[in-house]
Amino acid sequence: MKKKAVILIFAIFLLENIYSANTSLRISDFSRNITLNYDLKGGAEIIQTLTVKHKGDSRDFFLTFQSGSSGQWTNRTVVNGGSILNYQIYRDSSKIDILKDIPDNPSGTEIVSGSFPQSSTFQFITISYTIHVPTDQFDIAGVYSDTFDVILYSGNLSAYTQEDVKSHTIKVTMPASLELSITPTGVPFNETSTSVDLNFGILSAGSSRSADAVIRTNSPYSVLVLSENGGRLVHADPAISDIVPYTFLFNGTVTDLSGITPVQVVTGAAITPWEGSRYPMEITISDFGMAAKGQYSDNITLTIQAQ
Repeated sequence: MKKKAVILIFAIFLLENIYSANTSLRISDFSRNITLNYDLKGGAEIIQTLTVKHKGDSRDFFLTFQSGSSGQWTNRTVVNGGSILNYQIYRDSSKIDILKDIPDNPSGTEIVSGSFPQSSTFQFITISYTIHVPTDQFDIAGVYSDTFDVILYSGNLSAYTQEDVKSHTIKVTMPASLELSITPTGVPFNETSTSVDLNFGILSAGSSRSADAVIRTNSPYSVLVLSENGGRLVHADPAISDIVPYTFLFNGTVTDLSGITPVQVVTGAAITPWEGSRYPMEITISDFGMAAKGQYSDNITLTIQAQ
């Protein structure tokens, strides 16, 4: 019986050692590439998931999130040449707790943690976190990217061992935007404001009216101007040939609208501010002699196009 007891104790000890040696804690079901399309009004957001798998002894674990190329968890950025967009990684969709890495001295709410009971077969826990690119960002059109590590540790913030690391590459596409707003003088950019009426009332030579062309774009552009009547006001009655000439100033420069093809008045290669770049326009009535009474008008069309 003693011999049998000794053999049984030795067998149990050996099995326990084999069991401990096979303990495993790893990240699985991990998407390396994250692709987002930025919305100029809504930003961009995705709830990302990964799986932590384990077998063996019971384990506590936690995940940390590197700051990426910016090196600052407070200011994570995706980059396109010399242009950047800010983004952030949050614990959940409430976007309150920012996830950090060990060097950032995180608190318990700034990591993602969990625990596994002892098991001889693999167990799985799905972890989710929110990647958010905020609104009110406007920069050159194109693809912005960054890479950051997700690091898995066993233990807790007081005592831990690194078990696994995976890298996310995040790509955010900023769409090209070409927007032209026609507004009364000094009025802010309004994407729905695409026309303005300049009413001179009783015409007199030298009287003037003004408006603004406000351009918001993040790609090279040009603006063309075309007068329906060749830079003249014409009578509402087609049978009356009298005209009222005027001068048209775009951004302080006289523009000849007498032709039948559009005139390029401005080009730009740099990004405009989000509030747009403002170009004043002014129309001044020239001497019109003894033109017949009645209503005179012209239509001036401005077109913005990509370069």
